[in-house]
Amino acid sequence: MTGKSLGYIMRNPLCVAKGMAAGVAARKLSAGRRESISGNELGAILSHGVCPTKFKPHILGFFEELPIKSVYDVAMEWNLDYDVLNFLARTLGSDGKTVEWIKEMARTRVILTNTFWQKGAKHPSS
Repeated sequence: MTGKSLGYIMRNPLCVAKGMAAGVAARKLSAGRRESISGNELGAILSHGVCPTKFKPHILGFFEELPIKSVYDVAMEWNLDYDVLNFLARTLGSDGKTVEWIKEMARTRVILTNTFWQKGAKHPSS
């Protein structure tokens, strides 16, 4: 793994500046669970495809409880790789409508772009 380690990112919430989608999803996933998960922890786990045991219920909830729109918003915010999400979902034994959608996104190799490209900047390859 290049860059900051998963543990470092999870312990240092200011090292990754992201928007609100992961934070909103994390609050929903933390409701009614013993452990809370932060937006940065959620994003780091989904980015790296490695889930600490204490957050397994939250990540299963991400795949099985959140609407696809919320999953998509977090994926866009964190520039998540659908292959990594698909791997993580399979590893945790998750299934359902959202996991099927993630599999389809991974199969079609949808390229996620950051906000810079979404705001109309011309991509260098075009």
